This record gives sequence, structure tokens and C-alpha cells, in this order.
Amino acid sequence: MTTTTAPAPAPAPPSCEQQDCSMCNGQGGKWVTNDGKSKGKDIARWVPCVGCKGTGKVGR
Repeated sequence: MTTTTAPAPAPAPPSCEQQDCSMCNGQGGKWVTNDGKSKGKDIARWVPCVGCKGTGKVGR
């Protein structure tokens, strides 16, 4: 009697769903402070991520 192994499973197809943006980790952008250093102090404005245009998600 001969033993055979099952073939390796096929890789999963690429997902059509949106995934978190790798540039901003799904945050959509960041807050910029007036002095450019102090996190949480003197919050000036929200700057959207250039990779996802502020949505936090990227599609395929």
C-alpha cells in the first residue's frame, strides 16, 4: 500500500474589501501641533493622510 500526501491548499484570493491604510495605520491622518513637537499640546489642525486621503482605508 502506497501513502500519498494531499496537495497543498491554494492561497486565498486577494480580498476585495478595504483594508487599513499602511501609511497611517487606519487613523486617516494626524493632528499637527503649533510647535511641531508637543503631542497633545496646542493642537492646530488635522492633516489627512496622503495615502488614503483621510479615510483610513485603502481598497484593491
